[in-house]
Amino acid sequence: MATMNLQIDAAQLRAALSEFQQYSAQVEAIRKTVDGSIRGIGNSWYGPARNSYNNVVDQWLADYQSTVNAPLQNLIVWFGQMIETMETAEAQNS
Repeated sequence: MATMNLQIDAAQLRAALSEFQQYSAQVEAIRKTVDGSIRGIGNSWYGPARNSYNNVVDQWLADYQSTVNAPLQNLIVWFGQMIETMETAEAQNS
């Protein structure tokens, strides 16, 4: 099996990290807007209807957390760790 020599410098990783952080902020702003708007629909409902509606909204938020937010945050952490590793290696090799 051939080994690949991937040439990416820390500056490129920092730029990618910055973009992912911007995406994360945009996604969170959308989530807050949608959450606030959706919850507002059922403001006048009471009892079982309200509870059922809140459960649906809560499930949507849980789905968002597991499919969008958590993976994006994990990616941001990974990029940060890679940058730190590269900077440490560069400092040791210079």
